[in-house]
Amino acid sequence: MINEIEIDKINVNAIKVNAIMATDKNGGIAKNGLMPWHNKTDLLFFKKKTIGNIVIMGSKTFESLNFKPLPNRINVVLTNNKDKYFNYNDSISKNKNNLFFLNYDEAIDFIKKNNNENNENNETNKTNKNNNNIFIIGGAQIIDLFLPYIKIFWLTILQDSYDCDTFLNLQKIDFAKWTEEIIYTDEKIIIHKHTIL
Repeated sequence: MINEIEIDKINVNAIKVNAIMATDKNGGIAKNGLMPWHNKTDLLFFKKKTIGNIVIMGSKTFESLNFKPLPNRINVVLTNNKDKYFNYNDSISKNKNNLFFLNYDEAIDFIKKNNNENNENNETNKTNKNNNNIFIIGGAQIIDLFLPYIKIFWLTILQDSYDCDTFLNLQKIDFAKWTEEIIYTDEKIIIHKHTIL
């Protein structure tokens, strides 16, 4: 796990990523490893924001997707146990160019190479030729890990409680340090756009 001293060694401004998550009204994000709700509006919003872009997730989030990468997106799974997935791309060869299993340092390098808007022709920037957006999609530990680099946080809050056992650390995120815009609301959900000050 990276510590604050290691974070200080990295130019935080050189890494600009989004986060996109949904919580219940108590900040819950999962129960027994799964998202305990199905909200079509939020799912469509998530798809619209992330389609054609890069999504970064932890291994537990990948498992919650039944070990299947999200289609039409470059999927990065953060793991310290890459051997577990050694033959994974061979079994789904049609997706091998859209799925990467990386440790933290490799993920930071991947983000730097694929989030450089001023260097489209750089030889190291071939994966993301269009400089697509990068989204951290969970879980909670991955959000905490990449928090220093998140510039925009798209957060859907469902207006009910779902008896979750995993929570987003809203205290650590401290949205008082972000500007807030409500971009959608109905009787079931509110979608916020938070931008770091």
